[in-house]
Amino acid sequence: MSSDWVPVATTAIGALAGFGGGWITSRSTLAREREARYQQRKSEAYIELLANISLRYEAVSCLIPFRVRHSTQLVLPAQVSPPEPSATGRVEALLAAYGSPRMRDELYPSWKGALRQLESFADRLRDEDLELEPLAPQYREACRKAEQEMAAQIRSELASPVLE
Repeated sequence: MSSDWVPVATTAIGALAGFGGGWITSRSTLAREREARYQQRKSEAYIELLANISLRYEAVSCLIPFRVRHSTQLVLPAQVSPPEPSATGRVEALLAAYGSPRMRDELYPSWKGALRQLESFADRLRDEDLELEPLAPQYREACRKAEQEMAAQIRSELASPVLE
């Protein structure tokens, strides 16, 4: 009779192990699902960010005339409407929520600074009749370079992890 407890104990241990293994598996599955949702939101936030900054750049850039090839005539590009301030605010909120520290603290502020310089140049060009040629490409290039650095960072952050 002293061995009657062995099958009961074995069954109880097996049940506990099964329950514990199932619990651990479900926690792991929940963590993976949570991470997948976070990555999806981050991806959507970055897409919205890139669309917003591209439109903001185009809206400022179209204020700067360009010289027609083989002519002295200056022409303004087709006008582009900037995004609504609320859209820019939304992008900045998404960046604060999902952006990496490098995107939030370094790359996006750098791009905003380059855009402010381009806007300032466009304002001065209009108000003070500045010489166009030597400065316009420099400011445009600074914006484009900052945008390319952000895009490279986004590609790096959203790259599929290597399966081990």
